[in-house]
Amino acid sequence: MRWGKFKLAYDKNSNKGLFDVFNTNSILSRDIIENSGDIPYLTASKKNNAVSTYISLDEKLIEKGNSIFIGGKTFVVTYQKKDYFSNDSHNLALHLRDETHRNKRIYLFLATSIYVGLRNKYSWEGSISKAKAKTDFIWLPQKTDNVLDFEYMEAYIAYIENQHIMNLENNRKNLSKTYLGVAGLNNYSISSDDKKILMHKPKWGSFEIDNLFHIITGGDVIISRTKSGNIPLISHQHKNNGIAKTIIPLKNRVLLKAEETIALADRGVFYATCQKNDFYIGTRVKALVFKDGEKSENVRLFLVSAMNKLQPMFDEYANNATDKLPKLKIQLPKINKVPDYNYMNSYIKVQKKFAIIDVMNDYDLRIEAMKHIINENNH
Repeated sequence: MRWGKFKLAYDKNSNKGLFDVFNTNSILSRDIIENSGDIPYLTASKKNNAVSTYISLDEKLIEKGNSIFIGGKTFVVTYQKKDYFSNDSHNLALHLRDETHRNKRIYLFLATSIYVGLRNKYSWEGSISKAKAKTDFIWLPQKTDNVLDFEYMEAYIAYIENQHIMNLENNRKNLSKTYLGVAGLNNYSISSDDKKILMHKPKWGSFEIDNLFHIITGGDVIISRTKSGNIPLISHQHKNNGIAKTIIPLKNRVLLKAEETIALADRGVFYATCQKNDFYIGTRVKALVFKDGEKSENVRLFLVSAMNKLQPMFDEYANNATDKLPKLKIQLPKINKVPDYNYMNSYIKVQKKFAIIDVMNDYDLRIEAMKHIINENNH
């Protein structure tokens, strides 16, 4: 690809220059009502393609779209498809003189070239102006000397757009694999067995926590004195699944098996958590160890949800916690007067699938929205 140096602003004396350059009208923020219309109001900001809000004002003050907008004091360079209002007369509007090539892809290429070519020259300390633009040059692809290669510019931006869509689609695939791996699933399609679980109406029973679990209370641990490692330390908090820190092994402390234990913070907060890895409990944190052995992650997640429903009833105890739990009861599906762990396992498995479906549907909408924006703006 051959590159050539081209004058930025048109000069009628030399009959050279890519753009007709204009100062925009100045509409101060104090003179507008935000969200009062549907015409973009631009400022010299990098955020949201320089669009601050949408307003309605005198049409005589509108700047023509399908052009390049430059923030005069910040050198923010953006393509504006729609007509717009501007907040400052120091801002510039650039209209390509070659009318046959005034389209989004060409303007995106040119806007990028302007920014890359002149960003080291202009800043807050040395802002661009209409007068200064007349002395500026940028480098662009050319077919022959002084003949711009618009076809290459358009094709290059189209390639970038396609790459972006491909990256989104690849990210979707990777995201799907990641979520399936975390959930321990092979797929997230809803099977006939899953539908049966959803249609099933289990019988429910009330179960005392201390009948289901051996209850262990954590001894004193000063978190700030522990050394970082890879073993979770559970404290009295809601955030980060209860994990205050990951630490190295502690002496004379029981490392609790994740498969047979639920962690319960009950001092200042009441919050049960299911842990992925074996863990320690901090000062006065409770470890609820199943009396009848290990349980799947799905079962533990179900029980955690059942326990956390007790939070509104637990305020008084949470502020005056002791080493023992009161006679707390949780509602669980039952079969023959015992918890129906098989149902819990199957039900949470289905809920994991729905969670992944929601994430994937959201990502699909992002991909379709991006395709729509690209197709809409290029017509």
